[in-house]
Amino acid sequence: MINNVATPTKMGTYLANGVIPIFSSSIWSYNCLSKKYGYLCCVEGCNVMDKIKELMDKKIEKDQILKEYKRLFFEYYNKQKYIEELSIFFLTKACYIISFILSFF
Repeated sequence: MINNVATPTKMGTYLANGVIPIFSSSIWSYNCLSKKYGYLCCVEGCNVMDKIKELMDKKIEKDQILKEYKRLFFEYYNKQKYIEELSIFFLTKACYIISFILSFF
């Protein structure tokens, strides 16, 4: 199981080793990811044991896990993606600030 303190490094370690992580819905970004991926086990409230039983009853396809986790690493742990998103964010803010300053002239 993963808690707020252990993420994100623990999640990355589990995924890299093919372990199906079990985590609380309070870990927001992983909760959102769990809706897209079948081999992430998000639990909340009283459904912990039900979700774990559901996972244990599921036929585990190792090739599917590998495919899914590769896609997750490319989409979520992609350094270039975050660099681009931050660049756009800061460029947008810089343009806004420059426009604001120039409006006084």
